[in-house]
Amino acid sequence: MTAARPRSGRSVTAAAVPAVAVLLYLAQAVPGQGWAAYIAFVPLMLAIHPGQRKRTVFLAGLGAGAAAFGGSLYWITTSMRDFTGLPFFVALLVLALLAVYLGTYLGLFALLIQQRPPTDVANTLFLAGAWTLLEYIRGTLFGGFPWHPTGLHLALVEPWKHLLSLTGPFGPTLLICLVNTATAGFIMNVRARRPAAAAACTALLLLPFAAAGAAALPPQAPDTTTGTAPVHVALIQPNIPQREKWDPKFRAANLAQLERLTRALPPAPSAAGPSLIVWPEATIPVFLQDHPEIEQRLARIAADRGTWLLAGMLRHEESGRRDEPFRFYNSAVLFGPDGRRRAGYDKRHLVPYGEFTPLVGIFPFLGKVVPGNDFSPGASPRTMRCGTSTFGPTVCFEGVFPLLVRQAVADGAAFLVNITNDAWFGTSSGPAQHLAHTRLRAMEHRQYLIRCANTGISAVVAPDGSLVESLPLGVAGTITALIHPTAARTFFARHPHVTPLIAALLLLPGFRPNRKRYPTS
Repeated sequence: MTAARPRSGRSVTAAAVPAVAVLLYLAQAVPGQGWAAYIAFVPLMLAIHPGQRKRTVFLAGLGAGAAAFGGSLYWITTSMRDFTGLPFFVALLVLALLAVYLGTYLGLFALLIQQRPPTDVANTLFLAGAWTLLEYIRGTLFGGFPWHPTGLHLALVEPWKHLLSLTGPFGPTLLICLVNTATAGFIMNVRARRPAAAAACTALLLLPFAAAGAAALPPQAPDTTTGTAPVHVALIQPNIPQREKWDPKFRAANLAQLERLTRALPPAPSAAGPSLIVWPEATIPVFLQDHPEIEQRLARIAADRGTWLLAGMLRHEESGRRDEPFRFYNSAVLFGPDGRRRAGYDKRHLVPYGEFTPLVGIFPFLGKVVPGNDFSPGASPRTMRCGTSTFGPTVCFEGVFPLLVRQAVADGAAFLVNITNDAWFGTSSGPAQHLAHTRLRAMEHRQYLIRCANTGISAVVAPDGSLVESLPLGVAGTITALIHPTAARTFFARHPHVTPLIAALLLLPGFRPNRKRYPTS
């Protein structure tokens, strides 16, 4: 047997780039097209060979990743184009920089494929573990950007969704990537006439489906036997256009719209426990301390209805510094049935160039996408109490971070609340993508999640990730539902780092010496 001649690297790899980009785009960004995740990396794995230059291989991966993320995150430019004075070419540059950064992870993965192609069991497991760790790092490094985990839309359906309460989002990533590596390894070994190695890849190909199926047995029902009373929740979606939301001349009308929708709510069932009304992020975008009359109106609404009211607000406090006398916070304020302010939560994970400006000394042309003051990250308690139930609030982008939400659950949250204002992104696919990501948090903890958005998509998400009720984008209205808080803790809530640790252990066999990197023929 003689070593197979490496193919012409430049042309073959270039042909694989658009295929990988399209498959990743479908898997991550298009509902109902999750099947693409099963083979998203296969064209790249089959195209990479040892004779290619490392630069060519890296750029192929980077290009595919950047194209996929650039296409699916196009809506980022909407806020810059429509709501700031930044030239559109700057908005495109911001999107390009983000896409290139995200594509870099696939570029690094391509280099690992070249070094350890999936031609045997050890390398197949190595690559699945490596991509899982790269995705984990992407979700934590520099503050993290965990948007579009591999197989996002597969993780929302059978059988993969049952993994989330055990592994968090990292389990579907690991197993779906293993499907890719085993598929590529099978094809490579069949081509090289290595039946034993091809059979081993076939066994590995079946393993992820068996694991996902096993996670679904027995069926997991939400735990409602914790002694905690059910909570009657109501969500207010005022559908206030972004330009009007921040324009002071519309402030009175906007508040009147919120009050009208709230007062039109039906009374809570008498048999239900506490009743919670939720208003979206930055309900009225003014600083609470500067407008006590607005706080008084909110307090009166809660007292008149005898309910709890959670409203997104802005606030500031003195910093004690001359160069920056005030700190500003994007917050959620909870009013009790007696009209008193009971608790507050300050957003902890801020949006770069939206709520604060990192590296502005290096990239001064970027500035801050959203006009106004830079916000500070909060350090308030991670949970709030509503009657006998404790819930974990998050504001907007925070809902896509699995480890951040998990901290609230660890602190005692029995259900989850996410308030957001996706009006920045108009009628693009951004709001739908945002909802898909926050649904994962409900599934990870098998808890109800309440998502209240200014212009949509608002929803009550069941512990299995299904939508109990929802309001579409661009509609003013309300949602009411009865939810059951649970104090039970999933395996992921108790052990959030087990799957990344398993992924790291899968790297070890790939470092064995004297292995044959590519099949021979």
